[in-house]
Amino acid sequence: MPTTYYGGSAGALLACADVEMALRLDENEPGLTDFSALGLVDGFDALPHFTSTQLGDAQKWATQRRRVVLGIPERSGIALRDGTAEVLGREPVWELADGDAIIQAPGERWACSGG
Repeated sequence: MPTTYYGGSAGALLACADVEMALRLDENEPGLTDFSALGLVDGFDALPHFTSTQLGDAQKWATQRRRVVLGIPERSGIALRDGTAEVLGREPVWELADGDAIIQAPGERWACSGG
């Protein structure tokens, strides 16, 4: 049965396997030690509020974690349906993995393990 989930900012992180990516964005004020999230999507970490100045750090994260990082800028988003991701909005989404950076343009679709 299809499920709809919308998550912006922290909500995008919550859809992933864990929210550890948030430590790169905000301080851990409550001192969390369990970063488990909802696990609705698998195979990538969302990086909301992405700007190109974060590119090097995000690539390092992707390499260290052996995961794909989707850099999602303010004026964009993604929809995941049946293993396909689609860029929604006005700005491209950056797909970072294994030292590569693929820029997915608005309206573009590609195979994605999450969703």
